[in-house]
Amino acid sequence: MSINVFLETEYYYIEGHIFDTDLLVVVFEPAGGLDPRPSAFRLGWGVEVFRKRQKSVLAIKPKRVNWYVTPDLEQALTDLRDFFHEFDRVVTYGASMGGYGALLYADTVSAKQVFAFSPQSTLDPSKIVDRRFPRAENWDFTTALGDVQGRFDSVQSAYIIYDKNAPMDYIHVRRIRQANLVECHVPGSGHSSIEICKACGALQMIVQSIISGSFDQRIFAKLLRKRKALAQYRQEVSKQWNRRSLRLSRDQNFP
Repeated sequence: MSINVFLETEYYYIEGHIFDTDLLVVVFEPAGGLDPRPSAFRLGWGVEVFRKRQKSVLAIKPKRVNWYVTPDLEQALTDLRDFFHEFDRVVTYGASMGGYGALLYADTVSAKQVFAFSPQSTLDPSKIVDRRFPRAENWDFTTALGDVQGRFDSVQSAYIIYDKNAPMDYIHVRRIRQANLVECHVPGSGHSSIEICKACGALQMIVQSIISGSFDQRIFAKLLRKRKALAQYRQEVSKQWNRRSLRLSRDQNFP
């Protein structure tokens, strides 16, 4: 049995399932799917895998696809600081837009670890030009909440799981490299690193790592070998190879 908590702000529903105070996983939804998202009691992204294991989880559920940049969430999580301090360990977790949220609020919730799949670092067009997410254009990335730099400085380890051969994802990770950032490469996944990890069984290993607090990159890399049998992997590698070939051809023609 868990104790359920529920809060609502202008742009978010915050729902918790609390089993004990050993671990709290704070999960952030990705951008894919509906916008707006009016269902208050929808199951939060990534929640069920932790509930099944009776691990405390707090779901941050945006009402709009907004990259978590509105100040009401910062205020709500700041007001909950005493709540976060009750836990022995807090971990933030998310993919793409959710990975951005996991990095952005890591220090706010006193996280010890972050697990972020293919996150953005900012979508402020004056800092980086990333046209993959047109819905982000509706939101302001010029405030302190518009960039993850300086927002995860206190965590022990921020694990970034991504494909370094995916150009935009590499640019985002490159600009936030620091001592506590651990890069976990998923070659041939493009922006779909979490889907490739799931298909290989590596996502289950990551969930277990979140629970145990220990992540072994050698085991992770071994599990990822299975990706080479996936059609999605082969298609992405072919796309990346064609992109390199086109760039080489262009460079040779225009010295």
